[in-house]
Amino acid sequence: MLDNRGTGCSAESQDPSSYRCERLVEDVETLRVHLGLERLDLLAHSSGGNIDAGFGDQHR
Repeated sequence: MLDNRGTGCSAESQDPSSYRCERLVEDVETLRVHLGLERLDLLAHSSGGNIDAGFGDQHR
C-alpha cells in the first residue's frame, strides 16, 4: 500500500507544491516502475480517486 506524501509513514514535505495531484500521480508511476510491474490496478478512496483518475488519464 502506498502512503502518499505527508501521510502514514511518509515524510512530510517542506514544499507545499509537492502535494499537487500530478506529483502524487508521478509517485504511483515511480512505484510501479520500481516494482517492475507492467500494469497496475488501483483501488482508491476519497481524495485518492483524484490520483486514480489522473493516473488513468496518463498511464492506462
